[in-house]
Amino acid sequence: MTYFEVGWEWPLQFNDTVAEPKGLERLATDVEHPLHDNDKDRQLYACISLPSLCKNSWFRERLLKDHNLRRLIQLTKAGSNGKKREEGAVSASNVALYSSHALASLLRVDESLAPKLLAMAEVVDLIHALRNDHHAVVVAVLRTLHSLVGHQASHAIMSHENIVPTFLSLVQRCDDFVAPAAVEVVCSMAADESMREAFIKSGALSLFNDMLRKRSDVVMAAGAKGLATFTKHDE
Repeated sequence: MTYFEVGWEWPLQFNDTVAEPKGLERLATDVEHPLHDNDKDRQLYACISLPSLCKNSWFRERLLKDHNLRRLIQLTKAGSNGKKREEGAVSASNVALYSSHALASLLRVDESLAPKLLAMAEVVDLIHALRNDHHAVVVAVLRTLHSLVGHQASHAIMSHENIVPTFLSLVQRCDDFVAPAAVEVVCSMAADESMREAFIKSGALSLFNDMLRKRSDVVMAAGAKGLATFTKHDE
């Protein structure tokens, strides 16, 4: 299955109107079935293939069904149970990483996908995926959330009871990787007055100030953006 290996940047050259339907359906099935398989390697290949295929409108219509989107969300939680280096843990985290990348990429390919995801109860599982021990997974999930929280329909995420302390704990890391990505999401959520007040009450401004005293330019820039964003909304 060579299309599993080409990844997200594979340019689909065929014309939707002339492509042979049975061939397309076979290709779609060959990606969809591994997504729901228990074999992690097959899950991984499906997650890599989906965004590239869905640049094509026929595949978007065929593959971006609710049960496939729910499966992608479910896979983002793989390896997030806090157990490190046990058998299969690295493979599970790879699945979580690529399923998160797939969601973020699909949201760029199809802007109408965000409301569809936000209507699913499972979308709050993305918050649980932030517990993953692998920073790359956490950042990938944060990028997915960043594409969602700017929508008015994002209350399913915003109302999650642990969302404020969860995000602030990620900001508090003050590293060059996770913290800036977390600040981006917090800044997007700050557009909602109730969420902005919740973050302020929980010490967000103090954390942003702390970031300004770090040696890393990346962390200082993230802290400055956080302060500027919250100040702008309160003017």
